[in-house]
Amino acid sequence: MADSTDTESLPVRSRLGGAVALGLASGLLTLIDPARLRPATRAGLCVGSGAAAGAVAWFGTAQDEPLESRKLLRGALALGMTALGAGSTKLGFVLDASIHQALLRRGISNPRPIMAVGSGILAAATFLVDGPRAGALPEPGLPEEELPIRDLPQAVRELIAGMLGQTDEFASGILRGQLAEAREQYWGNPWEFAYQLDLVVPDGTDRTVPRDFTFPVHANFRTPDGQPARVSLVVNDGLLGALTVDIDHEAMEPVHGDAADPLGSITRWPPASEVSYSLEG
Repeated sequence: MADSTDTESLPVRSRLGGAVALGLASGLLTLIDPARLRPATRAGLCVGSGAAAGAVAWFGTAQDEPLESRKLLRGALALGMTALGAGSTKLGFVLDASIHQALLRRGISNPRPIMAVGSGILAAATFLVDGPRAGALPEPGLPEEELPIRDLPQAVRELIAGMLGQTDEFASGILRGQLAEAREQYWGNPWEFAYQLDLVVPDGTDRTVPRDFTFPVHANFRTPDGQPARVSLVVNDGLLGALTVDIDHEAMEPVHGDAADPLGSITRWPPASEVSYSLEG
């Protein structure tokens, strides 16, 4: 419980630290009276802030292969941001002078420290208020144990049973017992075919030795495009882990030139009646 509390407090501490740092920086800068700077220095600050804003706009919208029309748009945006940056800096000088003179008229002989404190508080408060809110960032992917689970399609169950039934070795008996309780865990659209089907077995089930291996019996078939493919069964940590499909490269004929995805025509797992089994080695 203590570890969880400490972990949750880290973002809060980070936000407060950022707010304090920004407030101090803003306050220290406000201690400098722009009216005491040379006109050339003030002009240089305006030009520099405008150039920085324009550069950010130009390079921030860059792409690998920009079109001419996109270059014109980026250029217009950069020019606009340059003018906005320079103008806002100049406006900031005018506003600073107005506040400074208003405090002097109220009998405050040295307004800069008061202005610095006010600027620091305003900057820190703005940082905290405009910080990331709950739900503003995309939520991370679901933990594996929270992914949706459904019953294993009967055709897939029969396909796996056929592979396990080809040998009594390689812990096939234990795997057959796991298959009776196995279910499917999926990420995306459950109705779209994926080249890997993840399996879930209840906790407490007997596990195989070795823990991790690919079952040596494969189910061979031809894709609708006539490509040789095979289904493999993966065991993870002693439990049925996944069913995968891949091209049988040893049986595949050489391909010349551009070729389509050899697995692109597969839309379903092959039924047991359409495969032939082979024992590796």
